[in-house]
Amino acid sequence: KSPAEGARTNDNTPEFRWWGTVDAWKYELWVDNNADFASPEIRENVFLTTYTPSIELADGAYSWRVMAFRSDSTEVGWSPSWTFTVDTRAPESPQLREPGNNVELNTLQTVFTWTEPEPNVTYGIQIDNEASFSPPYLHENSDIREKSYTYLFSHNGTYYWRVRAFDEAGNASGWSDGYRLIIRAPPKAPTLSAPADGAITNDNTPSFEWAEGNGDNYRLLVDDDGEFSSPG
Repeated sequence: KSPAEGARTNDNTPEFRWWGTVDAWKYELWVDNNADFASPEIRENVFLTTYTPSIELADGAYSWRVMAFRSDSTEVGWSPSWTFTVDTRAPESPQLREPGNNVELNTLQTVFTWTEPEPNVTYGIQIDNEASFSPPYLHENSDIREKSYTYLFSHNGTYYWRVRAFDEAGNASGWSDGYRLIIRAPPKAPTLSAPADGAITNDNTPSFEWAEGNGDNYRLLVDDDGEFSSPG
């Protein structure tokens, strides 16, 4: 059952599990770093269908199989052998690329990129408004499949970002250096909401309303000329 065929794990004392047989009295587990099982690293008699070794397996590839025995000690037969890999080495940290450290951008949508420390890794990114990256973070994603990530900021400001890598065995690298990023995007045009377009009102001091944009303040112009040549 587990470790599954072809599995990679960062557990160097993995739990071995298998399906039992009806007439089995005990089982014999073999684990070897050679597919021929010439000199097993583990060779244990087990009376359950699970076993956790007391020794730590070194990093590397292993094969494992289980033999069932009846109560009269006759062999039921070997299971097929499965392979797995123990990998406790963490990948190197990614190196940040773009945006560079202390870069100033005039857009709220930002594409972050970094290097690939080794093949077949995934990534996690943290974006925050504090250089210390104290939780809660402004944004965090730990399941990125590419070495780039697009994020849309909601406001201008100074931000910080960093990335780390995860390998197939579940090992995590250390965080990259944190880069500082300054967003100075021009504000979006507000959307008018009241008075509605073409409205007629008997209120000569109407309330003007609009959808809030991403600016810090607003300028209101009201004129009896559609060209706003001389607003009141």
